[in-house]
Amino acid sequence: MKSVILIALLFACANIGTANDTLTYSYDQFIAQLKDHHPMMVRIALLNEQVDARQMEARGQFDPKLGFNNQRKNFDDKNYYNQINTELKAPIIFGA
Repeated sequence: MKSVILIALLFACANIGTANDTLTYSYDQFIAQLKDHHPMMVRIALLNEQVDARQMEARGQFDPKLGFNNQRKNFDDKNYYNQINTELKAPIIFGA
């Protein structure tokens, strides 16, 4: 029992010497960590990503679109019709 108390006392004394070590941040380090981990800053970063995605989607509406459609009808090994339609749609910007 005395040995357990002695070992516990040794560990307690060993930690006393390290209790004075403190971490100090400079102002710039503090601000950088605040920008990286604060919930409002994370939220603002997510909103910026949403804005960029919506802007890219809006710009994509002016891209030309290429389409292909193939319709055919076969009945009793007879080919009734075979229609192939290809199209290129280019949106026109009004006012330009």
